[in-house]
Amino acid sequence: MSQQGLMVSSLPSPITYNICQCLSSLEIVNACTAISKWKWIIFTPRVQNLLRRHMNRSAWLDRRLCELTLKQTSLSADYICQMVRYHSMQTDLFDRNFSEFAPVMTMQTFYCLILGPAVDAIGFLDSFYTTLIRLMDTNSKGKLFSHPVGWTGNGISIRIPVEGNTTSGDLLIEVSTLHARFKADRERQSSRVKDSFIVTSGHLTRQASSMIEVNDFVFYLVDAPQSHTSWDEIRCELTAISRSLSSKQTLVVISVCAASSVEDKEFDCVSEIARNLGGADRGPLAAAATNWRV
Repeated sequence: MSQQGLMVSSLPSPITYNICQCLSSLEIVNACTAISKWKWIIFTPRVQNLLRRHMNRSAWLDRRLCELTLKQTSLSADYICQMVRYHSMQTDLFDRNFSEFAPVMTMQTFYCLILGPAVDAIGFLDSFYTTLIRLMDTNSKGKLFSHPVGWTGNGISIRIPVEGNTTSGDLLIEVSTLHARFKADRERQSSRVKDSFIVTSGHLTRQASSMIEVNDFVFYLVDAPQSHTSWDEIRCELTAISRSLSSKQTLVVISVCAASSVEDKEFDCVSEIARNLGGADRGPLAAAATNWRV
């Protein structure tokens, strides 16, 4: 491919840069992969910002992305290309297959348990449940679980439209919350695991185990600022949870941050949470024999 005898790979840098200004993040990655001499473009400020926005739009990590992002002290152009391609491929795969999954998903009710340090943070549930109440399914009575200490409510039934606005296209989810201790003790208790309703001596309590067992999804919410000691206890607690999950359950670790503190840094925040948990090779994520996302 040439013009007046000049190969594309030998185009002057300003022309190469101008070409890439017309491309999407994935197109730039594909071009830089095909033409090795263009890889310098990956590290220009404009393209770095473009790729960062691409990753921030859907900031998540699975085992493969953990391997790509956390094992490297500094990311090479090749690793950045692999990250963007993999992220785009997984997102496109989900979008293409979702229309097939949706009819099956809307024929059943999913049960979701929410727990973790952020759930126990004072003031968190006020705004969290304000959001859930907007989605509440007023036609459902909800499933009545057993009543272990630390458990909140009978479960809130929420309805999320997945195909248009028809009832047949709604996803029904029963949401319950499990706290580590009574509300009055949360601010006074410096330890996450001492006298906890969730874990004792490195193992799940009977009440926590029974709650986790009956849910399809376990959402573990972490507020990013934590001390070194707190991360040790979080890893201990989440490892016990991970080991109890079956292959039919899904673990989702969610980083909870103030929007103003993570604007344009969503992917960095998620990566920091995964790094503090020990990554994909050790710690609670390695202990999970099930599907998981951070």
